[in-house]
Amino acid sequence: MVEITGIAQYEAWQQRIMPPAEQVRPSIWSIPVTCDPFAIRYTFAYLVVGEDSSFYLIDPGFQSADGEQQLRDGIANAGLALDGLRGVIVTHFHSDHLGAAPRLAREAGVWYGMHEADLLAFPGYPDAEEFLARAAQMLDVFGVPQVEDRPGDLTAEHYAAVEPEFLPTRLLRGGEGLELPGKRIELVHTPGHTAGHLSILDHDERVVFSGDHVLPRITSNVSAYPHDMQHDALGDYLESLEALRPWQDYEVLAAHEYRFAGLGDRIDELIAHHAERGAEIAAVMQHGHETAWEVAQRITWGRGWESLDGMNLRSALGETQAHMNHLRALGTGE
Repeated sequence: MVEITGIAQYEAWQQRIMPPAEQVRPSIWSIPVTCDPFAIRYTFAYLVVGEDSSFYLIDPGFQSADGEQQLRDGIANAGLALDGLRGVIVTHFHSDHLGAAPRLAREAGVWYGMHEADLLAFPGYPDAEEFLARAAQMLDVFGVPQVEDRPGDLTAEHYAAVEPEFLPTRLLRGGEGLELPGKRIELVHTPGHTAGHLSILDHDERVVFSGDHVLPRITSNVSAYPHDMQHDALGDYLESLEALRPWQDYEVLAAHEYRFAGLGDRIDELIAHHAERGAEIAAVMQHGHETAWEVAQRITWGRGWESLDGMNLRSALGETQAHMNHLRALGTGE
């Protein structure tokens, strides 16, 4: 059973308002950081504090003037200062998690790190022309028709809305322990939502910072990887869920929505959801539909296929492609 532990966070989510910054453990603070371009509304940044008041910052969120002030206020309210920052850890390559990281790390004179697989997954980034060309190539793989005003196509305006400063100064691999006085912190590579997604364990406080890998209510988007559109990303994700099973009694500090307990049950729910979704997609594929574009139009979507456009459409097609790749990897997608 999933138990809501972040009551104030849950109430804020229900009311569609910003939750408060909170001290959720003696050595952990959560700071909501607004991300206006996204429907998700905000990202939780986390401070993990050592015995000497040095600290790590996890997922500082989207870069904006408001978000930067929220971060600075949260750090000050925790009784900390930037000169105590040891490093900035980004769970994955999405701008609502990493946007503020380079600037803050540079100001503090510390490293900013993400998993090396996410860096390799986006060759050429942040060159806008190459990024947009690759975005168009993805639509080709999905089977989107070559028409004027092509559905799901991205423009320079889309790119400008989410472009972060880039190039982390430290590449992470998972399996590392991070040094902090009085703390045991471990990185776990949990690919699926992205190729390099990281989850972070604080063994002393018995929590897992799950990024977007496991959320309490939303099912994270698992799409075909941009650098390898035929890879079984969903298979990676399902394996990564099981990789967290040994810590299923840890509280989950997710990047969105609210904190919760019952990680093992939530893992079971997510596995069941993807099995059900896979069965629906397999049934459509058996009628000879071979591209994500053909299949996605024939399966159920929360607000209907007609409601999907722009990035939402791309996410839906990417998710469909990931399921099709997984079914083929299992030998059940022909």
